Amino acid sequence: MIKLNEKIEDFLDGAKLLLNKSIMDSTIKSSVALLGYDEVKLTEAKSLLLILEELYDSSKKESTNQYQDEYWIKREAVNKDYLDLITISKIAFKNDLYAFQTLGLNNIRKKSFSGWFSQALEFCSTLISNLNYITSLEVFKQSIVEVQVIKEKILETKNFYKVYQGEIEAEWRTLQMQDEIFDLLAEWVCDYQKILRIALKDKPHLLETVGLAKNSFQECL
Repeated sequence: MIKLNEKIEDFLDGAKLLLNKSIMDSTIKSSVALLGYDEVKLTEAKSLLLILEELYDSSKKESTNQYQDEYWIKREAVNKDYLDLITISKIAFKNDLYAFQTLGLNNIRKKSFSGWFSQALEFCSTLISNLNYITSLEVFKQSIVEVQVIKEKILETKNFYKVYQGEIEAEWRTLQMQDEIFDLLAEWVCDYQKILRIALKDKPHLLETVGLAKNSFQECL
């Protein structure tokens, strides 16, 4: 099973448990409703989840796994360097609110194909274009050369993805819709998990029933 599919499948399983328990358990439902997450919001999210499942099942049946596997290996390699740079930047600019906002350091890291590309490229390009940012990063041994190397690897991965995209041109619209809904729902889930932890802070057994006893199934970086 390719790693991308594993990530989506893990997310689908976790989100399904989270939403089903939230809708079915009256205590959970009433607790989160007090914080603005009423049954209408939960049902809307459940509808998005069902759409994502359908799109994923459709794309999984038709996708060219050879290209997708190779793409994911390339992306995972550069993504490690990218996330390390994100972490270092959060330390370097912890007292610079403007830099934090400009670089999107508080934003959730997107996991879809198109979302990851645009977010990672924008981050690296913004760093490279600002000499003050680079100077701050050099304290942590991160020069403009290191940032440029990461950006070039991201672009190489994107170019390879174009080959993969060409192999599945007929499926592209389905994948685009899947990407958009995946990112939208992943962000919603991250927010909702925070609401659940507040609403159920005195009910740890209920947090366990929705899969939040320990670490979350959805990384909110």
